[in-house]
Amino acid sequence: MYAPCLMRDRLKPQSIVVIRALPGLGDFLCVVPALRSLRQAFPQAKIALLGLAATCGLVDRFAEYVDEWIEFPGFPGIPEAAIDPVRISYFLSQIEPFDLALQLHGNGSIMNIFVALLAAKQSAGFYLSDRFCPDPEFYLPYPDDLPEVRRSLHLLKFLGIPLQGEQLEFPLTAQEQAIQWPFKRYICLHPGASVESRRWPIEQFAQVGDHLAAQGFQILLTGTAIEANLTEAIQARMQHRAIDLAGKPTWDRWRCCCDRPGCSSATIREFHTSRQHCKRPASCCFQIRILIAGGRSISSCTGRSTRDWRAIAAWVGRSSRRSIC
Repeated sequence: MYAPCLMRDRLKPQSIVVIRALPGLGDFLCVVPALRSLRQAFPQAKIALLGLAATCGLVDRFAEYVDEWIEFPGFPGIPEAAIDPVRISYFLSQIEPFDLALQLHGNGSIMNIFVALLAAKQSAGFYLSDRFCPDPEFYLPYPDDLPEVRRSLHLLKFLGIPLQGEQLEFPLTAQEQAIQWPFKRYICLHPGASVESRRWPIEQFAQVGDHLAAQGFQILLTGTAIEANLTEAIQARMQHRAIDLAGKPTWDRWRCCCDRPGCSSATIREFHTSRQHCKRPASCCFQIRILIAGGRSISSCTGRSTRDWRAIAAWVGRSSRRSIC
């Protein structure tokens, strides 16, 4: 049962901390609609994001929604950060209590313990239905069946916070918008996946790349630095020239380069990381996005209508899901 206006009329928080210590760009972008809703509901509140060091620069980009970034100190059972008991103890002794702590990290099996130690006046989030619920009035069973964007919004709706849409954002600076992109017809191949068993075989990426290059497209291989071995392997197997961008431009520059006005472009990728989360900009004249969804429906991967995607093949990887505690 939803509690209309519970947060606005009863709690009226003046300081809010959102806990989401996940590493990927996509992990951050999926919480942007929730941050936007929080800012609209509490325009005078101080909103902080407690996350990993990799998200610090992204928070600066979304200063309209987030006032402060706080680095997650690590915690036993949370694999995304190293464990240093001294650092954790010092962090908890120094942090000022917030009016509201929102656990948007995961199912709460571990993170809810950390949230309790923050000693906020009130906390809210998710819990596993077979585990302890910190507060039935402010916590929901973890909605594992919902797309990532809608999970956070599901909690905000439960708390009576008006939603401001599911659309994602990635604001560009004037300098980024002025970047001259040298390609008019190009296709990005993005082979990375957070779980190795879900990766589409690199040989098939190479075959697709050669087929499209033969039609006159410039092939760009994209990914993070840790995915460079995948893009290098694809490049070595291709007969046509491909440009390997893995780990070279920043995520920010890659994002603004991929959506240049007047370009014909496409992105072929698996559903795990960030490119699927970025909305199609109005300035992009022609852009196709092709999703390789290993064993899951398109709607569950993207959180969007299937009209935005075209299914061209079925591929089922081994079932191996990331557990977010």
